Amino acid sequence: IKKPIIFKNRQAIGDILMFTAGVRDFKIAFPDWPISVQSTAMHIWDNNPYIDRSLNSNNAEIVEIGPSALTNASNRDDRHFANAFRVSIQEKLGVEYSQGPIKPDIWMTKEEVKTPIVEPPYWIIVAGEKGDWTAKTYPFERWEEIIANFPGVKFVQIGAKEHKHPKLVGDNVINMIGKTQDRNTGIRDLFRLFYFAEGSMGLVSFQ
Repeated sequence: IKKPIIFKNRQAIGDILMFTAGVRDFKIAFPDWPISVQSTAMHIWDNNPYIDRSLNSNNAEIVEIGPSALTNASNRDDRHFANAFRVSIQEKLGVEYSQGPIKPDIWMTKEEVKTPIVEPPYWIIVAGEKGDWTAKTYPFERWEEIIANFPGVKFVQIGAKEHKHPKLVGDNVINMIGKTQDRNTGIRDLFRLFYFAEGSMGLVSFQ
């Protein structure tokens, strides 16, 4: 049995979402290698069958990983962000394993997929951003035009209250900015919102 490992990364929530893909693919390749994770937004990992929750700094080696090698080469490397954490793990451990599905690895309970927070049908819309990557911005008035041009579509606007998310105005908008940030339930509420949505629109972000 390989020495137990805790993969550590403390980046933003969208990064952690793709972190799940690297862990999934690692565990599928090395099913007998005990692993766990330390990250921000730990409720992303709820119900995840690949991590051993008994591991800690006393009985496992902590290995810090991150996507920077691949993201910093994004102007010359056409691999999807889902590859980034796999590449980092491979470099840190000196192993190789195959890239799995280009999507995050989310595990939801039967209760979560039975109970919508907002009555469907609806679309999710993210009309703002954190402010750290200005290339992600889009004129707010354009988002307002979308709302106005689709009066028959119900939109659920989400976003962190501390970020730049001007409130969209319209009878077809449900404002949930800052309402999915509870320390214990916020991330799972986001997953439920997306599970029941017909679709979502926004910029490059957690969504």
